[in-house]
Amino acid sequence: MVPLGIQFAAAATVGGQVGAGNVALAKRHAVTHHVFAVVVMSAILVIIRANEDSVARVFTSDETDIRYILEVLDIISLYLVLDAVHGVNTGLVRALGQQLKASIATLCCYYALGMPLAIVFGFRMEMGVRGFWLGFTLAMALQDLTVSSIIVCADWNLAAKGDGARSDKTDDERDGVHKQLLPGQLSDGDYIENQSTRPSSRRVSHAGKGF
Repeated sequence: MVPLGIQFAAAATVGGQVGAGNVALAKRHAVTHHVFAVVVMSAILVIIRANEDSVARVFTSDETDIRYILEVLDIISLYLVLDAVHGVNTGLVRALGQQLKASIATLCCYYALGMPLAIVFGFRMEMGVRGFWLGFTLAMALQDLTVSSIIVCADWNLAAKGDGARSDKTDDERDGVHKQLLPGQLSDGDYIENQSTRPSSRRVSHAGKGF
C-alpha cells in the first residue's frame, strides 16, 4: 500500500504545480517522490530481511511454504523497490496527461514480455517460483525505464500551458454553454438599474384611477 499512497501524493502535488504553471517546482516534487518511495521501501525491506523467518511464519506454519518464501525473498525485495518507482511514475503520467503512452508501455513490458519470461524461467529453465518472480522483476525494471523516459521526454511546459488555458475558462465555457440574451431581454445590470428607476406598480395603478 505504500507505493499506492505515494502514487496519489505524486499525482496531486505534481499535477497541482503543473496546473499552476510552476514547472520547475513540479519537477522537484517528482524527484522528491521518487527518492522518498525508494528510501521508504528500502527501509521496510531491511526490516523484513532482518526478520525474514519470523515474517514468513506470520503467513504460514508449513515448512515447505516457508522455504519457498525465503528462496524468493531477495527477488521480491528488488521487485517491491521497482514497484515503488512504478507507483510514483503512475502518478506523474497522470499529472502530465501521458496515460496512453504509459499504458502501452505497461502492456508491452509487463504482459507481452514479463509473462513469457516468467513462463520460460519457471518451466523451461526449471527455476520454479524463483523463475516466475525473476521474469516479472525484469519486466518491471524495463517498464520503469520506459515510463521514466516518457516522463523525462514529455513537454512539461506544454502540459502547464494546457492546464492553465483550461483553468482560465469559466464553468459555462468548459461545459460548452454560452449565455445569450434574447431580443428584449435585459442583462442583470440593466435589470437592477431599470428596477431602481421604474415607478412601483401600486403608484401606476393609483395614477390610472385618478384619470
